[in-house]
Amino acid sequence: MSKIVIINLTILVFCFLSVLEVNAQENYKGIIPMITTKAEVEKMLGKPNKLGFYEFDEENVTIRYYESLCKDKNDCFCNGQIDTVQVINVIPFNLNFVDLNLDLKDYEKTLSSSGPKRVSYSNFEKGLVYTICEERVCSIDYFASEETCKMVRARTNNNLH
Repeated sequence: MSKIVIINLTILVFCFLSVLEVNAQENYKGIIPMITTKAEVEKMLGKPNKLGFYEFDEENVTIRYYESLCKDKNDCFCNGQIDTVQVINVIPFNLNFVDLNLDLKDYEKTLSSSGPKRVSYSNFEKGLVYTICEERVCSIDYFASEETCKMVRARTNNNLH
């Protein structure tokens, strides 16, 4: 292979991995709020346990679905369809906050009323909320990003006309 082909392949692989990294931050295992259906989740993860959550080696996961339609279609999050994912809540067993490598300028910090050592970092554009308890991640919530919300709203509005 020529050097040019090797360089082009290296650049292509780097770009692909960069896209995967961003995508992995904005969805959970390919499950996208407002897009992925309950049937698709169960095909990927199986059915949840008797208590309604998934137990994995490194975390527990609860997935809530839209159960009814909202009336306020001006609220973007009211455009989710019944039985699509609304929110994914992940409770990691052993994840340190520093291991997330977050660029905190992109996140809004909120102190918890339940104690001084509990804080949340939210990025509503990406659809992510990290809750930190004494330097450890106690939960990660995934909800629709602004981009996904706008896409679903546009699709819903187009179907109404």
